[in-house]
Amino acid sequence: MEAHTLPTNFTIDCLSSMDTLRGHLLIAEPRLPDPNFFHTVVLLIEHSENGATGLILNRPSDVQLSEIWQEVSTSPLERDETIYNGGPVSGPLTILHDRTHFSEEPLMEGLHLSMKRDNLQALLTTEDVQMRLFSGYSGWGPGQLEQEMQVGGWLTWPARPEHVFLDPDQLYKSVCDTIGQDLLFGQRPLKHRPNDPTLN
Repeated sequence: MEAHTLPTNFTIDCLSSMDTLRGHLLIAEPRLPDPNFFHTVVLLIEHSENGATGLILNRPSDVQLSEIWQEVSTSPLERDETIYNGGPVSGPLTILHDRTHFSEEPLMEGLHLSMKRDNLQALLTTEDVQMRLFSGYSGWGPGQLEQEMQVGGWLTWPARPEHVFLDPDQLYKSVCDTIGQDLLFGQRPLKHRPNDPTLN
């Protein structure tokens, strides 16, 4: 599936039901109250009239892959990885990585998604692979994300592969600096509280 790119001056005012933000970042407005998404940056991996799915990029968990590896494979673990919290919805391990050969879903040039066990094992035994592992995901039903955006809960920005692999402690600030602090804090106060994202 081909990634779609919107111009960098995209705003929610021009979002119609036929536009897609697949391959874009969702940046939580600084005053978004829900703790699941406070100061988060979400990569949208699907977005259509049927809803949206994404992975939180800057929420590393306290769990290492080695702690759950026996549930994934009987093969020896070649390297360890921190597992990131992709969102409040339970789901299988998902890998974002930079290797075309092991891609199950190309998201953009230089960034791919995989979930199959064979690909996980192959990626862990291949040298110099950039990857991040996620448990769980963020999901929105039809029209839910658009509603949250209209009330000012989220900003959007075109994603680049380096956003995925940036230090999670620096990602939110880095993206906000790119967008501009005046846009975040001066121009777009929350009109009212968005629907509770914990129901995602």
